[in-house]
Amino acid sequence: MKQPQVLRYFFLTEVWERFGFYTIQTLLVLYMVSALNLSDSHAYTIIGEFTALAYIMPLLGGYLADHVLGYRFSIMLGGILLCLGYALLGVYPESIFSGLSLVILGNGLFKPNISSFLGQFYEENDARRDSGFTLFYIGINLGSFAASLLAGYMQQWLGWHACFAIASLGMLIGVITFRTSFSLLQNKGFSPRYPRFTQLPKLLAFKPHLVLMLAAIIAALFTLLNFPEITTHILKVAGVILLIGLTTLALKQSRIERKRMTALIIMLLFSVIFWGLFFEIFFSVNLFTERAVNRTIGGFTIPAVAFIALESIFIVALGPLFSLLWKHINPKTRFMTTPFKFAYGLLFSAIAFETLAFAIQHTGVGTPINATWMILFYALFVFAELFLSPIGLSMITTLSPAKYVGLMMGVWFITLGYGGALSGLLAQEATIPETIVKLADQMQIYQYAFQHFATLGFIAFVILFIAAPFITKLMFSADNSK
Repeated sequence: MKQPQVLRYFFLTEVWERFGFYTIQTLLVLYMVSALNLSDSHAYTIIGEFTALAYIMPLLGGYLADHVLGYRFSIMLGGILLCLGYALLGVYPESIFSGLSLVILGNGLFKPNISSFLGQFYEENDARRDSGFTLFYIGINLGSFAASLLAGYMQQWLGWHACFAIASLGMLIGVITFRTSFSLLQNKGFSPRYPRFTQLPKLLAFKPHLVLMLAAIIAALFTLLNFPEITTHILKVAGVILLIGLTTLALKQSRIERKRMTALIIMLLFSVIFWGLFFEIFFSVNLFTERAVNRTIGGFTIPAVAFIALESIFIVALGPLFSLLWKHINPKTRFMTTPFKFAYGLLFSAIAFETLAFAIQHTGVGTPINATWMILFYALFVFAELFLSPIGLSMITTLSPAKYVGLMMGVWFITLGYGGALSGLLAQEATIPETIVKLADQMQIYQYAFQHFATLGFIAFVILFIAAPFITKLMFSADNSK
């Protein structure tokens, strides 16, 4: 069946957006430590706050698209801000917070809205929808994979500034590609509040309060990044308020929906722990790979961040197998319900970190570990991810009350943000003081940190595994009452 013409433009736009964002995400901690000479601890704090805000901001971005800017202008403006943010990161060291602030807001305006906008080009119960979004998802992974694989080589061959410039140029191509699709958008995606404006420059020029609002958001983000202690407290308070709000919302539902939503809230809390461990891939594991892994093969040195591309490779390889497995397993099968799958995800993440700790312990003192251990680490972590991440998305659509699915999907992405903040805190254990220069001493710190990460994963697994039958009962309470 023929897909909507806009799909090809949205596909290419998303490829370039993910390429730019993953270039920054994979290189950021290395850039701060190597180029800006920040301490490990300071770098972990900044990237933790950046990750948290980058994944929380789409909630605001979705609201602005729905009520103020419209989809097409939100995506355009988000892409422009990303383009400027990437460029600003490499201009001079003092510009890093300004650049990251633009990236956070740009991601918030772009990320949730391009997929939502694509959905408007399909009719209700359109048989093409799943196929179209599958193609779109391929674009997401293609851009992420290309960035993970190439970012390290770009840095080696061209330098840090070139990496940020290429990310900015790629996003500019994405913006131009999306703008080219305007002739196919019909009357869709215009600002719901200002529908008579058909061009973004005119909208901003004639409604200057929108510019002031966006400037205020950027200023707030800049402040939060500069004062991470304040940001941490704000995130804690906001988390408590969010939890109270979700609990209150659950209590207002019917008995069956209340039980299902209770199960959902419990699972969301455990997902924060998983994402806290997951984002260590970009934090402590990234620096560990740079410092303590033998990446030389046949005289050729593989960049540390290229190993992150293994995640995409294993997802493509193992994803279809997991999909086939879930297809043939009844969702009510004992020990294979959603809570148990979440528990297995935590278990495999713990095993992955325990594997790195084992590798360090059984490698000669002061000797980098073999790169094969990193391949095994990423394979195990993709097992963890496939047990939890896609299952979590499915869980949101299954357990949320119908009229709150969109809200709860936003909450799901907020858990990624809180996972990023948690990851920044956890990574402090892997901080290598500037006074410790011997590899043997550095590896001992990494070993203890990875063992602690594994312990956290194991504890979460045990608690969730024990609680899983109770959570499962809440999930299927409607069926049990028949």
